[in-house]
Amino acid sequence: HNRIVLLAGKARDQKTIDAIVKIASSIPQVRQIQNEIEIGRQPTFANTLHDLWLTTKIKSKFIFTAAFPSQRVKVSTAQGTVFLMGLVNKQEAQQAIWIAKQARGTRKIITIFEYTTDIASENSTLRTARD
Repeated sequence: HNRIVLLAGKARDQKTIDAIVKIASSIPQVRQIQNEIEIGRQPTFANTLHDLWLTTKIKSKFIFTAAFPSQRVKVSTAQGTVFLMGLVNKQEAQQAIWIAKQARGTRKIITIFEYTTDIASENSTLRTARD
């Protein structure tokens, strides 16, 4: 999202993680790498299905929440950890986190938001935060 690359999942060792980060870092136009890869076993098919279900559940709640800008918040899930990315104001970020927390099966939430006070303004002040 917005030239920020999220790396998530499991890798067999630190050497593999380092190689993945190096490849992602070499991509032109990438301005930030958010490395959330953990050392461990690859998820089972059941784990993958659960993550897909959880992502779909959260996205659906975003869509059906009145006045929530669902198109501006990306959702990804890995082993029950929900990643939220987007360009939002503080209130929208808090609402997205609250919605994700309500979804049964969410183990942890990691946010990679860029905040703005006026999304329509091209002169908005942005800052990246990881809550």
